[in-house]
Amino acid sequence: PSVAMELETGVLWNSVNEINGNNFSNVGGSADFYQIPVLANVVYTPLHGAFSPFIGVGVGEVTAIFDSSHLPLFGPGTGYSDTDFVFAYQATAGFKYAVNEHIDLGLAYQFLDAARNNWSDHGVPFETGDVMTHSIMATFTWRF
Repeated sequence: PSVAMELETGVLWNSVNEINGNNFSNVGGSADFYQIPVLANVVYTPLHGAFSPFIGVGVGEVTAIFDSSHLPLFGPGTGYSDTDFVFAYQATAGFKYAVNEHIDLGLAYQFLDAARNNWSDHGVPFETGDVMTHSIMATFTWRF
């Protein structure tokens, strides 16, 4: 009862305002960066009661999507869009409160590290470093 396996997915979205100091709003451009993680996690809950702390680790992949329009960095008035699939790992820690025998509510911190992205569109390569995300999350667990 102290160790559980879980499959996790979700969507992370960030608006990108500039690349290398080039501000997009000055040229009417916009860009969005999406991450869709799919991770297998192992969660350890050492104490069981109304309040239960937990820690966990996970590995998997992140689908990373960069989508932009009207960015002069990639040619006059052009958009730039590509998808990359990268390795990712994460660590999490938090606690849950048992509302009843089937429902837990909780609060958790999560760190996600996705490997560097390599995109290419219009013959122009574009690369990032590792993308690290820190999250504070409310959790809901329903056991059936």
